[in-house]
Amino acid sequence: MKSILVVALGGALGTVARYLLSIWLKQSYVFSFPWHTLLINITGCLLMGIAFALFKQHSMPSTMQLFLMVGILGGYTTFSSFGLETWLLLENRAYMQACCYVAGSNLLGIGAVIGGYFMVNSIRG
Repeated sequence: MKSILVVALGGALGTVARYLLSIWLKQSYVFSFPWHTLLINITGCLLMGIAFALFKQHSMPSTMQLFLMVGILGGYTTFSSFGLETWLLLENRAYMQACCYVAGSNLLGIGAVIGGYFMVNSIRG
C-alpha cells in the first residue's frame, strides 16, 4: 500500500508539472507544431536517464525510485518510460526487440488513436 501511495503522490506532482509547463509554453509561444509535447517528452527522457544512472550508482530506498521514476516522471510523461525501456533493450543487445518496440509503440499507438476516433464518430453517426 505504501508503494501505491508513493507512486500516486509522485504521479500527481508530475502530472501537474506537465500541465503547468504545457500551459506556459502554449501561452508564451505560438506553434503550428506541438513543441510543448516534444519538449516535455525529451526533458522527461533526460531526467529518466539521469535518475536511472543515479539509482544504479547509489544505494537509495526503492520507495525513492518509485516516487521519482514511476511517480513523478511517469506522471510528467510516460514517454520517459518508453525511452528507458528502449535503452535497456539496446543495452542488452536486443536490437530486434528494441526496433519492434519502437515501431510497434509508434505505429500501433497512432493507429489506436485513429481507430478510437473513428469508432466514436461511427457511433455518433
